[in-house]
Amino acid sequence: MDIDSLIIVAVVLSRFLVPLLIPRFPLPAIIASLVIDAVDGTILEKLTGSEPEGYQSYDKALDIYYLAIAYVSTMRNWRYLGAFQISRFLFYFRMLGVTAFELSGARWVLIVFPNTFEYFFIWYEALRTRWNPIKLAVGHVIGAAVVIWVVIKLPQEYWIHIAQLDFTDVMRDYPVLWAVIAVGAIVLLFLARRYRRFLGPPDWKTTFAVDTHLDRDPLPETRPVQPVIGWVLLEKILLVSLLSIIYVTVLDIDASTVELVVALTVVVFVNSAISHLLTRRGTSFRWLALEFVVMVIFNYAVLLLYIGLRSSFSAEVETGATFFVVLLFTLILTLYDRYRYMGTALEHDRGLELVQRLRR
Repeated sequence: MDIDSLIIVAVVLSRFLVPLLIPRFPLPAIIASLVIDAVDGTILEKLTGSEPEGYQSYDKALDIYYLAIAYVSTMRNWRYLGAFQISRFLFYFRMLGVTAFELSGARWVLIVFPNTFEYFFIWYEALRTRWNPIKLAVGHVIGAAVVIWVVIKLPQEYWIHIAQLDFTDVMRDYPVLWAVIAVGAIVLLFLARRYRRFLGPPDWKTTFAVDTHLDRDPLPETRPVQPVIGWVLLEKILLVSLLSIIYVTVLDIDASTVELVVALTVVVFVNSAISHLLTRRGTSFRWLALEFVVMVIFNYAVLLLYIGLRSSFSAEVETGATFFVVLLFTLILTLYDRYRYMGTALEHDRGLELVQRLRR
């Protein structure tokens, strides 16, 4: 393997592996994912002479991948039900927008459906490095989301998707903008100091490892028995349906949207049924990695059967892109099942009690 190939592999692996740190190190990991996403194309062009053919499509797919990992990590780590519900709305709102954009090609759609979720996630996790966000009123959390939406994301979405301006070129042509950025940074620092007085003294020492201040009860040997068909299954089907439409379009997979959605819905249902049966028998996967490997093997077996059936009708399948999509789906759904159990589902009631106690 030559040096160019090693660089490409390193960049792609960083795009895939760094987001896996988000559940335990949310703030530095999502910022690192954002930065890698911003510079990966430049790195490949500078070090290898050109961006690999088709890389932009996989780049877009990996953008959605790390946002999905961030969303499922909120189920593991967030104790504030109000903030969690806001993040859920912002995530699915963005996914609907990306889906509409990929189907229509209308760039203005991305302004109507901005990626507010990502910066809201960063705000929450930055706050939690020293303070417990659960002490905030719901109005303050909604206010933060509105400010991020209007003041930060709308101008950014316009810059990127409508004006399509390059940051380096604009700053070179208009150096006065550096002064504007400096003034903006000073204003933000002033507001942050005011906000800090409102929050009061820190609740813990500065930490980026979220587990250091999460109170966790020892996990029981088995998960609570949940019905196969319920709201959890419906949300997973919605998540998979939106992601599959995006991936089919972005990666140019030769399959109709309806066909892929139906196929992946069947996979989601069967995976949920397997988890349900294990729970009813009083067993479960003790290690997340083992659960992921087992589900990958099962889902790849289903995929090979699907490819065989399509081949019998003389229909070709882009096996590389399809295997890549199934890998991402399996990882996201495995984390969804595990983290919904570990965090949000167990702790929301306790979080509501804490909110009530803090407000007395």
